[in-house]
Amino acid sequence: MYTSQNVSRMLESVVNTLGRNVLPHVKNAKALQDAEMCVAVLKCAGRLVPTEQQLFAQEIREMSDLFAALGHLWETDRSPEGLRMQERGRTLKAYRTLETPAYKELLRRHRELSQALIPALDDLHALESQGHAIAAQGLATIRAHLLCRSSRDLEVYLGAPAAGAMVGRDS
Repeated sequence: MYTSQNVSRMLESVVNTLGRNVLPHVKNAKALQDAEMCVAVLKCAGRLVPTEQQLFAQEIREMSDLFAALGHLWETDRSPEGLRMQERGRTLKAYRTLETPAYKELLRRHRELSQALIPALDDLHALESQGHAIAAQGLATIRAHLLCRSSRDLEVYLGAPAAGAMVGRDS
């Protein structure tokens, strides 16, 4: 029989096999907890597979827009931090694209944009401590992005809150 096994189906098969043939025979409590954690991670990967590229592409667009807005917010500031915010806005807004790039390029762009959030936060905190009133607006913008992103990540990785996707539970 010919089957076209995709990643989601392979992960599901492994989870089912572990649940049926391995977990019932594990006697050590620590080993059982470890095995249940492995099952939970595999379930997480299975939920992520169909949506990962779309989520990364969406987050790339969101972060590109975020950096462009932050650059615009600081367009008249001549402090070193303000100039860095402007430069990030100019360079990172170019990552916004309507088409989804090849997977490795998608991961590279996502990682670079995500890592750029750290120095942006550092610069905004420095600007805030220097008395720039609009720094709070920039910080609020990044924090709002991170809140949405964290919520989305938790839902994708752990399942919807009502799904009970905790270790040792079926989801």
